[in-house]
Amino acid sequence: MRLLLCLGAVLGGSRAGLEAQTNGLVVAWGQNSSGQTNVPVGLSNVVAIAGGGHNSLALRSKGTVVAWGANTSGQTNAPTGLGSFVAVAAGSSYTLTVSGGPLRVLLAPGNQTVASGHAVEFRTAVLSLPPLGYQWFFAETNSISGAMGPVLHLTDVQFSESGAYTVVVTNGFGAVTSSPALLRVVGVPPTITIAANTVLDGSGHQLTISGGNAVCVLFVNTNLALTLVNLTIANGRSDKGAALFNEGSVRATDPGGAGRFYRLVMP
Repeated sequence: MRLLLCLGAVLGGSRAGLEAQTNGLVVAWGQNSSGQTNVPVGLSNVVAIAGGGHNSLALRSKGTVVAWGANTSGQTNAPTGLGSFVAVAAGSSYTLTVSGGPLRVLLAPGNQTVASGHAVEFRTAVLSLPPLGYQWFFAETNSISGAMGPVLHLTDVQFSESGAYTVVVTNGFGAVTSSPALLRVVGVPPTITIAANTVLDGSGHQLTISGGNAVCVLFVNTNLALTLVNLTIANGRSDKGAALFNEGSVRATDPGGAGRFYRLVMP
């Protein structure tokens, strides 16, 4: 494919032409009052061209820009430090470039804690021109098979999957790696689910249900009642869980009078 460009009658009636050939070289001809047809020696790998009346531009395959000709307003001072470019344009006294990078992470995946056997998602968002490629990693160097999108979805997570997760995002102009997100997988001990109205009566017995400062022993379903009679529940709350979790209601009673008592401890 050959790209042809005719520089119009601007600033004194300049007439010149540019051609980007299939081999990546540029050919120029016509009026040369400001050196606009003096193609720089060694210019190659050109994929796009632009011209303003007395100045010319070339975009190279690696995203760099080369400019020559009139520089009355700095129009041939190609910008630096903006990453790779993907498009160029020019006017009589100005030059325009579109940057394709560097890629910038707008949303980094965040740390999460999940119970073993459950699902978890990590998400990221990147600012750059498409197309974008994604690859998620575990422990920085272990690529996750099939994890090639902005969302990493893990199911039935196990303790061995605890650790750091990162994503590398790439396009034709560079790559960026997210900060690591830490996944903490915690255990879920056996839980007794209260599926019907239930009374736990400890009358005449020394009965204690203890959360061991780490578990959820009883779960009360919605719209159901759990009645505790002369029953001790101790150590039922911690940063690791709770001995009693209810979406319904919990009642504590003492039908035996002053000689009997219940004790519900939720520190």
